[in-house]
Amino acid sequence: MLVQVDTRELKSALAVCNRIAKKRSTLPILSSVRIIANGNIALQNTDLEVAINARVDGSISEKGEACIVADSFCQTVRSIKLDTNPFITISADDVCAKVEHSSAVNTLSTFPTDDYPDVSFHLKSGWKVNRSELIDTLKTLQVCAAQDDVRYLVNSVYFKRDGDWLEVAATDASVILGIRRIKIRGKGRTKMVDSFILPLSAVKQCNALKGETINIVVKERNNFTPAVTLSDGKVDITSRTVEGEYPNYHKIVVGRGDDEYPYSISLPLQKIKDFVKANQYLTKKPFTYNHISILIDDKVKLEAVGRLYSYGKNKDDESVEKVILESGGHYLMAGFNFKQFSEYIATIDGKNLVMYYNDVDKRSGISMIPSLFVSDSNIQTYIMPTRINEI
Repeated sequence: MLVQVDTRELKSALAVCNRIAKKRSTLPILSSVRIIANGNIALQNTDLEVAINARVDGSISEKGEACIVADSFCQTVRSIKLDTNPFITISADDVCAKVEHSSAVNTLSTFPTDDYPDVSFHLKSGWKVNRSELIDTLKTLQVCAAQDDVRYLVNSVYFKRDGDWLEVAATDASVILGIRRIKIRGKGRTKMVDSFILPLSAVKQCNALKGETINIVVKERNNFTPAVTLSDGKVDITSRTVEGEYPNYHKIVVGRGDDEYPYSISLPLQKIKDFVKANQYLTKKPFTYNHISILIDDKVKLEAVGRLYSYGKNKDDESVEKVILESGGHYLMAGFNFKQFSEYIATIDGKNLVMYYNDVDKRSGISMIPSLFVSDSNIQTYIMPTRINEI
């Protein structure tokens, strides 16, 4: 293989591919970057769950493939100055690779290309969505998904096509649920499944996509497990999907006129954000237990509590209280995990937060949804309290 590539694009492509490189793996081949020169020049990397393909501009003198150790390859290319070396020449075989530029020649180790896992990218026309809408959605929903849960299904994000819309949801199946709807800007003729579950490991790589439009293709592989490819025309990300049935999150979705949650109260979102930010110290040491509560009686108040625990003895709790509304309603208290609540609040925008609830004696819990999203059914977020009491 012998190619000449643009230095700036090579640096960018390596930065993308090196995101999933395995430096310490039982399969040494996974610590390499695969370069394919056949029609166009592309860099690939995979961790056997997610694979990334990044194309670079350049000329091909001799077609071929090479698997170069990722760590040393990245360090070599990173050290090359752009002003004096606009292009880099790479020649490689199964023994070694040479990276040549105007000031030096670096010899790097390679792996046999036959050892590299088979990776396929489906680049046909599929669902086309706006890049900023998709990335903002995935960034928000990462907070809602579980992290390292034994129920692997909830360590993921759920996608479902609904006509001209793509519904995206994530939940930890306990406290938080987020639902977003993205407009499908174009649909190809490729026959695809209507829904799939994307693991968080793939979701976290999607911000490497920089184009204005993202093409999403879902195809069954040889083992009948669907694979998803997201592409912006320059970078492609493919991942296996999670098998199983995603939790039926529609059971807890509420809104105006819901018979199960007939009462609601609108809370000023910015005042809640300011209160959470000002009392964030209660979530850190030496406080070992903390929570935030919404108290509703003749007024609506926020209360943050942090418990000091030292040498086997409980000290006095430190608490902060603030009135956010002068008029209230039913007499109740809804308590939330402070850390989860603050992460949730940070991801949403709008003027108000609407809390839906029912008769307290039913002990059915409370759902929360930003009122900005009540009138816009394309965005919904819910957080369930850890406890609810009558006061």
